[in-house]
Amino acid sequence: MFGFFYTLVFFKIFIMKNIYSVFTIFIISVLFLSCNKDDDNVSINQENLIGKWKITNYQDSEISNLEELIQYEPCGGQDVFDFSTNGILYFSYAYGDDCSRTGTNNLKYDLSGNVLTTIEEDGGYNPNTDYVIKYQVITITDSTLILKAVYVDDGFGDNPDLSNEEMFTVSFKRI
Repeated sequence: MFGFFYTLVFFKIFIMKNIYSVFTIFIISVLFLSCNKDDDNVSINQENLIGKWKITNYQDSEISNLEELIQYEPCGGQDVFDFSTNGILYFSYAYGDDCSRTGTNNLKYDLSGNVLTTIEEDGGYNPNTDYVIKYQVITITDSTLILKAVYVDDGFGDNPDLSNEEMFTVSFKRI
């Protein structure tokens, strides 16, 4: 009887130690694999914004991804933001029935904290007004940029009570 009890206790201790070891190895593996330099947020500053960014996703209250956007705007998946060191954003886009025609708008931009402001001079809805969009920088990494904005000229920073129906989120990858 004593031998059976001793074997049972030894077996329980052996299983518990192995479960603890397997669990510990699992947790360490998850932590190690989740650390990826490309995925780490970097400082939100102009230096990290500089370069070309191609659209990878779009979402608003009616469109849930880039594929749906392309159904409404067939050339929308070809948009590129190119942030220069001199405060100019070159917004490149394609248009036409087969997206073979291209254009570029030169916008001024300013980054203050996590608010990115773009200004298209004389591009407003009213004569002699600028078209201004204020984006909230949600994420910026070495390879990813995610911006949230609104469909009005004012944007983030001016009206914190905007409804979700007026907001859109756009994601980019560095190219």
